[in-house]
Amino acid sequence: MCGFDDLPTEVFEQIIGDVKNPQDLSSLSRCSRGLYWAISDKLFTMAFDKRAASKGIDHAVSHVFMHTVKHDSQHLIQWLMFRQHGPRLRGPFPLMQSFTFLHYALLQDAPKVAIQLLKHGSDLDEDAALYPDLKSLYISVARPHSNSLGALDGALRIACSYALPRMAEYLLIRGADPNTYSAFGFAAIHIAVRKRVPWAQFKMFARFEGQQDLETALWNAKIARTAQVLIRFGADSNLPIQGSRSHSCGPKCWKSLACCPKEQRVLHVAAGGGSLAVVSMLVKQKVSFFQADGEGNLPLFHAMVQGHDEIVTFLIEQMRRVQRRRKVSTNAVICKSTQSTLLHIACRFGYSDVVSALIKGGADVNVEDGLGRRPIHEALGQCAPDMEDRIVETLYLLSENDASPDVVDCSGTRARDLGEKHIFSGVRALFEYATMARYEWQRLTESRQPEKTEM
Repeated sequence: MCGFDDLPTEVFEQIIGDVKNPQDLSSLSRCSRGLYWAISDKLFTMAFDKRAASKGIDHAVSHVFMHTVKHDSQHLIQWLMFRQHGPRLRGPFPLMQSFTFLHYALLQDAPKVAIQLLKHGSDLDEDAALYPDLKSLYISVARPHSNSLGALDGALRIACSYALPRMAEYLLIRGADPNTYSAFGFAAIHIAVRKRVPWAQFKMFARFEGQQDLETALWNAKIARTAQVLIRFGADSNLPIQGSRSHSCGPKCWKSLACCPKEQRVLHVAAGGGSLAVVSMLVKQKVSFFQADGEGNLPLFHAMVQGHDEIVTFLIEQMRRVQRRRKVSTNAVICKSTQSTLLHIACRFGYSDVVSALIKGGADVNVEDGLGRRPIHEALGQCAPDMEDRIVETLYLLSENDASPDVVDCSGTRARDLGEKHIFSGVRALFEYATMARYEWQRLTESRQPEKTEM
C-alpha cells in the first residue's frame, strides 16, 4: 500500500475514478487509512445518490443522518453538512413531527454530531419541543470551555436522567463533577440509577435503532453504560442522597415511585431502580449490600419493595455466601429500624419462593420483629390489587409450616381478625375454611370425651 500512498495526487484520483463497483471501493478503502479517507467521500456520495434517486432527498438525508448519529461520527456529519443539501440540517427532522435534527442528535446521545450542528447554525425549536430541560443540555454543549465551577454539573444530571452515556462522558471530560448535588439532594449517580420510566417517545427512537422489540433491554443497557461512565470518572458509589424527606415503607409501597426512604445510598437506589447490570457492577466495586439507609433498610429491602425479582435473587445469593462463611442465620434482619427479618418482608410482598427457601433453611415462621409482628401479620397487611395470588400462596406456606393465626402484635392486633376481614376474597376463604375446620375438630374431639357419671 506504500506504493499507492506515494503516487501523485492526479494519478491516485484517476485510479480511484476508474473503480466503479462500490464493493471494490469498499474493499480498497480498508487497505490503509490514507485510502479510506480518499475513497470514503466517493463511497458516501454513491450511496447517498442511489437512495435519493429511489426514495427522495428528505429520506436520503434522514437515513444518512440517523446512521451518523448512531455512530456519533464527526466525519460523516461534516460530510453531510457540506453537501448541497446541508442547509436542511438546520430545519425540522422529516421523520418526526415537532423535532429538529438537533433534537434527534441530543436525544440519541450523539454529542459530536450535536456540536457540529450547532457550529452549522442549528437551533432548538423551543415552541415545538417536548423536552424543555434539553435547553440546559443544549446550552452546555454549545458553550465554549468554561472554568466556572459547576457550570456543567446541571447538564450532567440531565444527561443522566435521559440515560445518555456518550453525552455524560463528553461533559465529564470537559470538567463536570459527578459528585455535586442538585437542589433536591441528588447527585448524578443517583439520577442515573433511580427507578423511572423511559422518556416520552423513547419507543419510537428505539425503532429507529432497529430495536423496537427490545425497548426495555435498550433502556436498561443505556442506564448501565451511564452508571459505568460515572464510576469511571470518579463518582462516589457510596454517596448518600441528601434529601430532607422522611418516609416509612409499608405494604402500600409495592412498586410505588413515591417510595423514597431518607439517606439512601447508591446501591439502595439502584436496587429499587431495577437494573441488575448496575447492581452487579456496584457489588463488584465492593459496595456493601449490608449497609442500611437512614431508616434501617438494606438494598435487598428496596429491591423487594419495587418487585425486581432478578435483583432480589441476586442479592439474596450474595448475602448467603457471606452468611455461610460467617455461619450466621440466612434469615437476616433487612429492616433494622423495626428489626424485620427477610422472612417478614418476603411475606409482606408475597415472595413465596423466598419464604419457602427460608423455611426449609430453618427460619422460625413465628419470629417477632421489633413491633411484635409475625410474618403472618406482614402478609395480611398487604392489600395491593395485583398481589392476591401471591399473598394467598404465601399464607398457605405459612399455614403448612405451623404459623399460628392467633398471634397478637404489640398493638393488640390478632392475625386471625385481619384474615377474616381481609379485602382479598381468597384470603377470607382461607381463614373461613380454617375456622370451619377448627370448629369441626373441636366438635369431634368433644364428642369423643367420656361422659361424666353421676355419683
